[in-house]
Amino acid sequence: MTLKYSDRPQLMYGENRSTLEDIYRRFPANARPIATASENSGRLIYVFEPSGERHVSGFNSRLGWCKAEQRKDTHTGATRWVLTDSRIAQPVVWASS
Repeated sequence: MTLKYSDRPQLMYGENRSTLEDIYRRFPANARPIATASENSGRLIYVFEPSGERHVSGFNSRLGWCKAEQRKDTHTGATRWVLTDSRIAQPVVWASS
């Protein structure tokens, strides 16, 4: 079997759609590339992995994109969002929360 190299992307028609089309179907319409996400805002956003899994997250300057979770304050009873040390391995796109 010989390998043929090309400088053009190869598309599959019919039942086998292009993989790029399948990838974009996993994310919401308002999703943007992760490179455009602000790392200095301190605001929580939705970050998506390549599988389409969504996480509420924020940027930690030491760890990168980390998951956030709700924690209840035992003294006041108030609930707040806190960044955890759990990193998002491959953030691909983001959407505002």
